[in-house]
Amino acid sequence: MKNFDSFIGRFLTAALMTLLVFTSQAQTGVLNPNDPIVKYNPAAPPAMPANGVLAKWVKTDRVGFNTESFKSYYYKGVAFRLKFPKTYQHGVANG
Repeated sequence: MKNFDSFIGRFLTAALMTLLVFTSQAQTGVLNPNDPIVKYNPAAPPAMPANGVLAKWVKTDRVGFNTESFKSYYYKGVAFRLKFPKTYQHGVANG
């Protein structure tokens, strides 16, 4: 019985790790600091992405300060903005 429980634990851990790897690989291409910022156009609103898919989004100017350095994204019904560090280089694997 102890060997069976150990096997189940290892199997579930491996399955979870595989799922996390595939999920993280599928969404890395969307987060890009070089993408242009798209402003909301009420005449042509953006299409809603599928649930669970990270997508680029639009922004509206509603605050009194400059938000041009924030990139807009949409994930699972939540619109959010992300600010990349000034010295961030996309695609550089230097640790």
